[in-house]
Amino acid sequence: MKKILIILSAALMLFNVGCKEELENDFVNPEIYSPTANVPSGMFAAMMSRERNFKNAYAEYWWHLDIGGMGGYDQLVMRTLWSGQSYYASLNDNKVMASTYALDLYFYGHNSDFRELPEMEKKIAGMTDAQMADNEIYVPLARMVRGWRATKAVDLFNSVPYSDALKGTEGQFFPKFDNPVDIYKSVINDLGTLPGELDGLYAGMSSDGKRIFNSQDIIFGGDLMKWKQWASAVRLRLAVRMAGIDLDFSRAAITDILSKGQLPTSDLFTSSAAWINKDGNHWKLGVAERDYAAFVSAFWMYQMDRDTNHVYNPGKDDPRLPVFVMPNRDTVYMPMSYDFLIGDKINTYVRNDNNAKYGYNFGYMRYSYYTDIDRYMKYNNFCLPNPCTFVRNTAPWRAFTAAEVDFLLAEAALFGYASTGNSPENYLKSGVVNSINYWYAQNATSNWNMVSDANRWFLKPAAPDAADVDAFAEIVLNEYRKAGSNEEKLGVIITQKYVHLNIQDFVEVFTELRRTRYPKLPILKFGGSVALKPMIERYPYPGAEAANNKLSLADVADQDNFTSPIFWVIPSRRGVDYYEPGFNDKYFYNRYLGVPESFQW
Repeated sequence: MKKILIILSAALMLFNVGCKEELENDFVNPEIYSPTANVPSGMFAAMMSRERNFKNAYAEYWWHLDIGGMGGYDQLVMRTLWSGQSYYASLNDNKVMASTYALDLYFYGHNSDFRELPEMEKKIAGMTDAQMADNEIYVPLARMVRGWRATKAVDLFNSVPYSDALKGTEGQFFPKFDNPVDIYKSVINDLGTLPGELDGLYAGMSSDGKRIFNSQDIIFGGDLMKWKQWASAVRLRLAVRMAGIDLDFSRAAITDILSKGQLPTSDLFTSSAAWINKDGNHWKLGVAERDYAAFVSAFWMYQMDRDTNHVYNPGKDDPRLPVFVMPNRDTVYMPMSYDFLIGDKINTYVRNDNNAKYGYNFGYMRYSYYTDIDRYMKYNNFCLPNPCTFVRNTAPWRAFTAAEVDFLLAEAALFGYASTGNSPENYLKSGVVNSINYWYAQNATSNWNMVSDANRWFLKPAAPDAADVDAFAEIVLNEYRKAGSNEEKLGVIITQKYVHLNIQDFVEVFTELRRTRYPKLPILKFGGSVALKPMIERYPYPGAEAANNKLSLADVADQDNFTSPIFWVIPSRRGVDYYEPGFNDKYFYNRYLGVPESFQW
């Protein structure tokens, strides 16, 4: 009997490990709400609770904050650069990519995560008038979120199933791949009309219906104005993104957005943090557990450390540097060289307790920055993201930031997509200031018990003086003014958006990189001379489509690759690299004067 119990216990442990992700996707925190599967309010809550609806998934960050993921391709993060990392050499052939599972989340999510929607609509249609009045409001909200999710799939795959999907009960099991322009236009139109239905639907609800709605709306807690602001911001993002393809359509949409006056003017957050487990917010755990692959890249760091002297100089450097990046063991901001041969010499040495050197193969980064900050500061030579900003805090999940709205309006004003009422420069400055304020506010919510008087200066840095913020904003504006063409001016705007969105929203960074060809990324040097500059335009379709939807897939076979651009890449940018034209010595440092012993060999 004892042996049987041991075997059963071991089997149960394996079951729990294997099913953890599925269980977390299927069940949500009962302290937030109690979904009832057979009523519309419960169906809506279940749909909104799923990862990638406002909160991102653990698997997304675990897979994509690595060299083969989006966070690696857009050079926000990187592993140790040394020749032993042989898979780096496969980048130019697009042989290294994120897990198929992590990509499938994006391709199927706007359908699989809204599987209750058809049944919910059917149930409501069969209700009495009074019952219908208490439940109709869930339909436009679910449709808005599903549409937004569909556009994120478009941004990675181009044509995807949309209009024919979710029709299994009607006998439609092989949905067509919709034209991506049609999907974008449909969603932009829905985000313009559906929010207008909300006030009337809410007014017609009973007091009990309103109470249930307010509790089951785990996104905004029944705050309809926040739903309208979110819809306006997402609609602006999509309209700006496709303005180069259909200017008349986008101009009409942007003009309508501005006329309604519902764009958020401050950061828009969900009503509560996403699903919480024992180690903190679920997506944040994905960031934390990828720390060995998530060194802050030299490119991201040098957008903030402007003079590349590895210390923060207020009034000259970006004030976001100390709130984004932890210094290394020598209290300087040190990224890795982009030259693999130099990486071979440094080999990411850390120190053990006897001060002996460890190389890559002996457990570099074995002292995790999000659990043991003291050992990190004792041993690590290269910088990682600030854990109080990105992991160890209680900030609610952001729905949309004021800074991104500013950067979108800056682009719209620059190219005359619509009459915005302000100049690109003013929007750009506002975006920089709002971004700085946003990230210091995120960091301020940290109550991590590892913060002490000895490390507070770098884990929870004081908010910068207004004069230092204005000084840096003026530096950015001068870069904008000096830019020769509108495309180069756009590059300044997008670079600031890159810094702002960073690893928290690497998907948007990757999308804007491919759409605008900015910022221009440095080229990695492998083996002394090989230039690593993979040009990923999109992702191939999941392998399951060839088995389960073969005929529909055949219609878009020419898109099943890494290299055909997404529809929103305008003709003049197609074929244009999003890399610098050649090697840049700034990223190939051997050693710098004043850098401590860590980098002497």
